[in-house]
Amino acid sequence: MRAEARIQEPAPGPYIDPERNPNHHIWNNNGTYFFHLTLVWNGEKKVRLRRSLQTKDLKEARRRRDRLIDYVRQSPELTLLAR
Repeated sequence: MRAEARIQEPAPGPYIDPERNPNHHIWNNNGTYFFHLTLVWNGEKKVRLRRSLQTKDLKEARRRRDRLIDYVRQSPELTLLAR
């Protein structure tokens, strides 16, 4: 029996607020930008997602981060944690 997914609509502020921190969830590791996000999988298990954005360009890194967050928001088994 599959556990029912709990979807929580994230508030827009904690994730990407250009006035507070336009680079939220992004860090530069020796010239290459990476992405970090904490998720809840099926309402039970916390998962830390860390992945290279495979770019040295900050604007491109932000675009790729935004696409990843959009993908996660559309996944019924994942819930974003406000961090």
